[in-house]
Amino acid sequence: MCCRSSSLVKNLTYIIAAITILYSLLDAFYLFYKAFKNDPLSSPTLFLIEMVIDIAAIVSGALALIGVWCTEAKFLWPLMLTKVVEYYYLIGKYLFFLVLVLEKPSIRQEVSKKLRLFKLSERDGLPVVFLSAFLITFFVATVITAVGLLVLWKCQKYLKRDDKPQPLPNRVRYYGNPETIF
Repeated sequence: MCCRSSSLVKNLTYIIAAITILYSLLDAFYLFYKAFKNDPLSSPTLFLIEMVIDIAAIVSGALALIGVWCTEAKFLWPLMLTKVVEYYYLIGKYLFFLVLVLEKPSIRQEVSKKLRLFKLSERDGLPVVFLSAFLITFFVATVITAVGLLVLWKCQKYLKRDDKPQPLPNRVRYYGNPETIF
């Protein structure tokens, strides 16, 4: 797949921005659902952090859509920054959750209840299950984030190049008094 085509890069940027907005809206609704349900695995601090990230993602996605539509390259920077922050937050949250599950017996019991829904039990090796899930999540998140950032970067470079005034083709440049042409 060649990413030099301007329409391909712009269309992929539209898709990335739209998916970011849609995912952040759905995640915000899910966060409110978990907050009203009083989920024992969610804390008010995580709720606040995730809501701030979701709001930033919605705003930056909207700015990216406007930026591509109006060919303003600087409007893509917030989305690129938000994607990097989301990536590091996901990895940090997952590592924190992994350590928390391995250290606290009460949370370990809650997770064991949820794992039984997937036909997994403690004897299947809870640390192995979480470690392999973490590695798969880390790999997939890294690939998706890298490809998304590459597309956003190429679109930003294209729009930045497109912002500069280009000379009109097949026109003779005249640097003198225009009345002396004829």
